[in-house]
Amino acid sequence: MKASFYIFLNIFNIFILIYCFETEHDYQISCEEASSPVFKRLCYQLQRLHNRRENNQRPDTPPPKCDTSNAHDCAKPGTPIWEEIVGVDQAKLPDQTTLENSEILQECQDFKCLCNSFYLAECFKSSRNANQKFDCMRKQFDVNYPNSQSCILPNGKVLKKAYRKEYRMLSDEERTRFHNALNRIKQNKIYDHFHALHYHYSYGGGAHSGPAFVVWHREFIKRFEIALREVDPEVSLPYWDSTMDSILPEPKDSILWTADFLGSVNAGGNLTSGPFKDWITLEVINKSSNTDREVYLRSVPLIRLGNKNINRVLGMVGNSLIQEINVTTIINNRDMNYVFGDEFTPNSTCSIRWNRRVGDGMLVEKTLESVHAGVHIYVGGFTGDMGEFQTAVGDPVFFLLHSFIDHIWELWRQAQQSPSERETSFRQPDQNCHLSDHFIDSNMRPFKYQTEYIKNRDGLSNKYTDEFYEYAPRPTCRQNLCGSKYLFCDHGNIPNHCVSKIKVGGNCSGFYDDDSPCYNGWCRNNQDNKPCDKCKSGTCVAGRNPSTIDQSQGLSQSERNKEAGLTQESSQIVSELRRRRPTIAQTPPNTNNRQLSGNNINEARQTPLRGSNMGDSMPGTTSNVNVKFVDFFI
Repeated sequence: MKASFYIFLNIFNIFILIYCFETEHDYQISCEEASSPVFKRLCYQLQRLHNRRENNQRPDTPPPKCDTSNAHDCAKPGTPIWEEIVGVDQAKLPDQTTLENSEILQECQDFKCLCNSFYLAECFKSSRNANQKFDCMRKQFDVNYPNSQSCILPNGKVLKKAYRKEYRMLSDEERTRFHNALNRIKQNKIYDHFHALHYHYSYGGGAHSGPAFVVWHREFIKRFEIALREVDPEVSLPYWDSTMDSILPEPKDSILWTADFLGSVNAGGNLTSGPFKDWITLEVINKSSNTDREVYLRSVPLIRLGNKNINRVLGMVGNSLIQEINVTTIINNRDMNYVFGDEFTPNSTCSIRWNRRVGDGMLVEKTLESVHAGVHIYVGGFTGDMGEFQTAVGDPVFFLLHSFIDHIWELWRQAQQSPSERETSFRQPDQNCHLSDHFIDSNMRPFKYQTEYIKNRDGLSNKYTDEFYEYAPRPTCRQNLCGSKYLFCDHGNIPNHCVSKIKVGGNCSGFYDDDSPCYNGWCRNNQDNKPCDKCKSGTCVAGRNPSTIDQSQGLSQSERNKEAGLTQESSQIVSELRRRRPTIAQTPPNTNNRQLSGNNINEARQTPLRGSNMGDSMPGTTSNVNVKFVDFFI
């Protein structure tokens, strides 16, 4: 009955979407009728984006004379008007010298350029006079050019390709260095420069709603990572694999949202702990309903956004995080048109079907842009920073999300394309549906190499992952461990899946106690406040689980096994047998039709997890495992 209701609900939402974008004159009726809050939110955002595209005019008159008492949005002398970042106070951005020095590194398109730029930057930092600078630069040719694969900096450190790990797989030291680098570029305003770029080009470039989405953001976060490495060359940009949080009963209870990681918020959603708790977000003018020209000439009332602490509204509209079924669906899909597909398009004649129906009716997103949108809404809701294009970059979560989206895209490229196809295959945009910025040979505004814009075609280059960075494999259960104290291996899923540890006070219902789902705590039964083997309703509490201690001897389970004469191997077998409960019927893997996985493109995996239901419509899956139906639609 419940499944039938959600099937009907999703069909109704599709009808609303089509009606909304086929109605030319009155867009405002349909979105209000959408029954899903997430769907309604995205529908309104699309309307604003579409209206801005249709009506936007870049300023074509000389800028008004700056009022020195209120110099908001005044153009810099000599800056071409069409390159002006409209809606941001220039005083809030880095000075020209700081920005130009940083962009020399960021704009590199190969590792040789990056090596030279980093080396020269170190020379200027460490040298006291012109002679020392010249001597330092001369050594660059002696040290690095004989072997172009190495890059030894003046301080003796070796500059290597960045290695992007899952955020929770970083060591504590690596995570601290990453946080320190973020704080450093926030202090020198380089971070806010990236915020301003994304803000300005979200409503008038190739950043969203078209095939250039993936290449634009690939270049964007590559440059951001270089800015971090300018502070600390050993830092890399991690990714956030949100599939490991989507499995939790309450994803907001993840260890991710604690002071050691991304920080916690108060009742109003304001960040109050963690490495970014003192950040004040960049103030921008709300351009969702007004053109650049109107904002530039101040011919409309100006509504300001930002200039406050980071704000999050986790899970306000339900669990819309990326799930394993989304990742697997994208990677197994051989049609590049879906991977490069839009989040939504303004009318039904433009759109390709960006989701697929599986199992008993669940709709699964299969474009990178559509799955990424749900994470924005999960973190930002209706009022938080991540929930709006213009303010999303103000929250560092943005970059961890887009690193994961880029990782999924690269997994797809490796799985479905040859090296030559990766650099040439691109979805052809429709001039009636997309801005000209989305065509393969269009300028990837605002990104330049030296004085010329790079093209969208350049964003397909293999050099990104051959020379600039590579991704560490996604965490997997190996010998019942996930390789991090902040993750646990969930044996209640088929197959086993790494899951984020749950913070104290969080919901641990449905997990085996032996899997240790709670970080620095144990799962207590809400009915009798005692330990339970698998709590139907449980809460993580601090301390050591009383059931693991022999009350008469004060020995732990492993110590009791040792005293009983059990070998380590026997103890592992006993523990494994305790985990395997006859509660889930499992069918042997389908070895005749192996599918590529979101975790390892060389191995087949079975994908039904908590929060997903694939039924029997996809080869290589377990068809008779009953799992919870997803009760959201994006």
